[in-house]
Amino acid sequence: MAAKKKASKAIAVRGTGSEVGHVNDWKERLRQKAEKEEQRLAPVGGSNISTRNGQFSVGGDVLGKELEVVILNHARWKTYYDRPFDPDNPTVPACFAVSSSCDRESVNSMEPEDIAPVKQNDICFTCDQNQFGSALQGDGKACRDQIHLAVIAADDLGDDEPEVRILSVPPTSMGQYNMAAKKATKVLKVPLWACVTKVTIVPHKAAFRLEFEIESLIEDDDKLTMLEQKAENILETLMELPDVSLYEPPAKNKRTPPGRTSVKRK
Repeated sequence: MAAKKKASKAIAVRGTGSEVGHVNDWKERLRQKAEKEEQRLAPVGGSNISTRNGQFSVGGDVLGKELEVVILNHARWKTYYDRPFDPDNPTVPACFAVSSSCDRESVNSMEPEDIAPVKQNDICFTCDQNQFGSALQGDGKACRDQIHLAVIAADDLGDDEPEVRILSVPPTSMGQYNMAAKKATKVLKVPLWACVTKVTIVPHKAAFRLEFEIESLIEDDDKLTMLEQKAENILETLMELPDVSLYEPPAKNKRTPPGRTSVKRK
């Protein structure tokens, strides 16, 4: 996904003159898919696309503050790290949970995965690490909430095998994503993977957030068939659990050397 010129508004993929009946069949299939997607959305976590420093980038290549993509699928993640976050030295979370749905009931019933190295609680909703104010700094949660999106660059839709990348949506942007997804399923009556969506990084308080805007509908039968298949197959990748064999407990405080006495100050 190299940096590319800003696409024009005429990015919608047009049909190829198929019969009216065939088009209607696709509309019905898309409507049914939209109903299924709607059940997984909250009421208003391939290779990664980074948003560090307020710009999109892949492998060091800066792409700017806007991307036009097709969002194939999503997964909701909760991750708790038992040490300070270091972006240059990523570690395995001590506790984590994943769900294919973002609706309130599904999120509230999430539980730590069985293979989590150090489970913090039986249920995420009541976990101490999932409460505001539990973070080491600030008033946020120690357990990070994210939605991981599988996306394809809109400019790559003409490729035989367009590359799928992962974009993580932070807590401040989850509502923005859900509104765009609900617009697709409830208003346009199509799943989000049948749309070209513009994702923009905008300033928000002391940091930034992602905004999502549906640009156009995809109407080409071949591309819809390809996207439908990729949307179904990519969910397994979005929910793939980390290799917990790489987890290492945080270093304990050094003990007082022999011959010395630890004295508590008053």
